[in-house]
Amino acid sequence: MPKLSDIFCLETVKLREMLTEGRHAEVKDRVVEVLATGRALPPMQKLAAVLFGAGRGRPATGKFKLYDIGRDAEELAARGIARKDILSTLAERYSRSEKHVDSCIVEYNKAIDAMREDEAEREAEK
Repeated sequence: MPKLSDIFCLETVKLREMLTEGRHAEVKDRVVEVLATGRALPPMQKLAAVLFGAGRGRPATGKFKLYDIGRDAEELAARGIARKDILSTLAERYSRSEKHVDSCIVEYNKAIDAMREDEAEREAEK
């Protein structure tokens, strides 16, 4: 018989089974009870981290909106608005810095130019 890990928690195994059965509320309640005793083993602590959303790494900063920012910048520029005003307007609208908005506009323009070049090459091949 293979050796079990030095830190093995049978209750955690049972709770994971309950999760697969869809009994999330019961599992959360039991995990809270075990954590409250102060004697939770590392597997139980890991389960608690998964259940209660203790993530690792850098927190999410929202979706990257390159296309939206670039499209809006084009619309504002078509109306004759100055670039400085475009940057401040879009920075406020998307809750980003003006530098971030500026880099999004540059990347958007590069992508649009590449797309237009591809279309021109396709038309030339016909």
